[in-house]
Amino acid sequence: MVRAMGKMLEIDLTKEKIAEKRLEKDLVSKFIGSRGINAKILFDNVSPETDPLTPENYLILGAGTFVGTMIPTTGQLTITSKSPETGLYLKTNTGGHFAAGLRFAGYNIIVIHGKSKSPVSIIMEDNDVKIKKTPELWGKTIRETNNILKKDLGDFEIAAIGPAGENLVKYANIMVSVYHAAGRGGAGAVMGSKNLKAIAVRGSGEVEVDDPETVKRISLEAIEKIKDKVKAKVYLDYGTAATLTYTNESWSLPTKNFIEAHFGKCDILDGHYLVEKGYMTKGGACTACPIGCHKFSSVKNGRYRGFSGGPEYETLAAFSPGCYIENTEAVLKANELCNDLGLDSISTGGTIQWALESYERGALKEEHIKNLNMKWGNEDTVIELIEDIAYRRDLGDLLAEGTKKASEKIGRDSWKWAVQARGLEQSRVDTRSAKAYALTFAVNPRGP
Repeated sequence: MVRAMGKMLEIDLTKEKIAEKRLEKDLVSKFIGSRGINAKILFDNVSPETDPLTPENYLILGAGTFVGTMIPTTGQLTITSKSPETGLYLKTNTGGHFAAGLRFAGYNIIVIHGKSKSPVSIIMEDNDVKIKKTPELWGKTIRETNNILKKDLGDFEIAAIGPAGENLVKYANIMVSVYHAAGRGGAGAVMGSKNLKAIAVRGSGEVEVDDPETVKRISLEAIEKIKDKVKAKVYLDYGTAATLTYTNESWSLPTKNFIEAHFGKCDILDGHYLVEKGYMTKGGACTACPIGCHKFSSVKNGRYRGFSGGPEYETLAAFSPGCYIENTEAVLKANELCNDLGLDSISTGGTIQWALESYERGALKEEHIKNLNMKWGNEDTVIELIEDIAYRRDLGDLLAEGTKKASEKIGRDSWKWAVQARGLEQSRVDTRSAKAYALTFAVNPRGP
């Protein structure tokens, strides 16, 4: 139906070499899409002994077989590497429009290794690919980076890191199309370790299919079926934030670092409330997606005035019930900071929760926290710690390592409330009531 995946770019940042290669038919037939092919390339080239933050690690970006067609919900980008947070296999994916841009430029996969001597960006316009020195972008936030590049280049799709990636925070994100996060496990830190600030792509081609009429018919049928689903309608109107109340009422919403499983102020964070009060608006859909769950949020006045993408369920859960914050606007600011600094919101919230409980239990001392008020629900402390993590300041430097490594460093039995597996902080579902999640987290090679 869709013609086989074809071309791959291999970029050696150390040697400043770019090579275009054909994807072998055997590789494509055995591993099919970008997730499988990316994993095969990683396991063939990166050893178990490789330090994830060295030039020898690979960073692989792959657009799937159907990306660039009208087949619904196929616009995802898969990013694969060895995780600096877990030391294990890392697969993360994200939406937006970068994957489609990659396919329209004629490529399925980008394989990056080595390390540039100074900050650079990769600029791709169809088959014209350059490694460009961009020291002026180093230190810039995600939005600043996108604004500068688009002013210089025009309408390109951009994958970039923020200060968190530059400072090698172990759970730094790569942010795609400004507000779409490739999170979980630190792909942004891998990118930062290579002195690679951004990848910008624009393509003028198209993805060919062997039977366009059949693809069109099947796609339109699928789109209609998807749009009829209740969950799709809820996501279109309220995003993933709509699931917060359901999770709370099923006593599966992790609260105060999993000490509790129900949050009394959930009503001020649910997607319905955010839309009703004007905090959240529709944000458009990812490539070829009829659901359109992505949202924008804003605070129009006051100390937390700002604008960002989201928030998603996981971010709301990490900072409100997780840290016990009862201020809607403070949680929206936490979301904005994570997006703009390039931080994984699940791990950021999880490490802060661990710190709050560690202080409460006496494991973190005054010399660790300095002048911070480490009581549950202190929004000023949480906001300050997000920035401190991204820039590795004071306590933020310890938390930037993740809960597993932080608990090992301070000791005092703090590992007992470091809620993680394989070094990765658990996503926002209480597995004491969600047993299927517990099994999934136990066997997932990436972690929870």
